[in-house]
Amino acid sequence: MAKTAAGQPVPARRADAERNIAAILEAGTRLLSADPAASVADIAKAAGVGRVTLYGHFPSREALVDAVLDHAVEVADAVLADDSLDTAPAPEAMARLLRSSWEVLDRHRRLFLAADRVLATERIREHHERPLRRVERLVVRGSPIHSCVLT
Repeated sequence: MAKTAAGQPVPARRADAERNIAAILEAGTRLLSADPAASVADIAKAAGVGRVTLYGHFPSREALVDAVLDHAVEVADAVLADDSLDTAPAPEAMARLLRSSWEVLDRHRRLFLAADRVLATERIREHHERPLRRVERLVVRGSPIHSCVLT
């Protein structure tokens, strides 16, 4: 069983709760990526749940947008997780990463606007740490200093 930061056990969620959360995150990603002003009621309706159910999982719009951004970044990171980026020559890998990144960024650019309205800049940056590390590793691998050290 998982534990909270205070070491208290966290009960497992019921299957219907997991399905509701997944539906809310998918609907939130879709709607906020189309319209950053999409309402919580619109997201609940698109997810097939009531507002009470949505608020039971996400107590505020900020919490919902935070979770939706996290979900979108996870999905994007999975798309960008191309094992060949670690083995291809750095310039080729960077070109592939940039092409796929722009597609993902374009799809979710309005979601960023929704997040920017309710989340602190530092929180938005935290969501992007994992994908940013991927880019940093690639930049370091392709830098002339790194190449000189390895040879």
